[in-house]
Amino acid sequence: MTRLGIIGTGSLGTTLLRAIAAHAPEIALIAASRDPLRIEVLRREIPSLSAAAPEEVARDADLVLLCVPPQVYLPLVERIAPHLGPRTILVSVTNSVSLDAIGTHVSAPVIKVIPTLAHVVGRGVALLIAGPRAQPKHIDMVRDVFAHFSMPMVIDGRDDRVASNVAGSALALFAALCDTFVTANAERAETLDRQTLDGNSPAH
Repeated sequence: MTRLGIIGTGSLGTTLLRAIAAHAPEIALIAASRDPLRIEVLRREIPSLSAAAPEEVARDADLVLLCVPPQVYLPLVERIAPHLGPRTILVSVTNSVSLDAIGTHVSAPVIKVIPTLAHVVGRGVALLIAGPRAQPKHIDMVRDVFAHFSMPMVIDGRDDRVASNVAGSALALFAALCDTFVTANAERAETLDRQTLDGNSPAH
């Protein structure tokens, strides 16, 4: 069983926890938060969620996602670095701290993932960028996790800003909502097939 840890339960961390719980219930979830009440609320929503300190998340999870504000990224990385397991992959979700900067503080492979809000409904592109020490097997592991609720796409780090601007745009979220709407109506259609409905959808 894959163990995924998320440090930080703000809007992005919560979005990813909900997406994984809804679309990949076989993945064990561990979360760390500065707000114990926030964790308790999330545990009522996701009973399988385990609460832990950041150091424990680093020790026990196969993938550790850093969902904290950019200004605390490097202090957090330094704090958990001694506790990262030998097979743990560290995942950044910010454009504001370079992968190389993170990589100087840890010996673990580092990968950036640029998620979108559309993951909550099991849609949207997740952009993956290899950082220090990231090998194909590490990329594959992250891709396999995100494939449960998104379309993972590996890109060159030189294009991450452009790609993230497009993938995270309101247009991408609108397309995901349209797809859900079309899917719901396709089940009710008697003479129209899904291909025809897709052709009439604003998302296409």
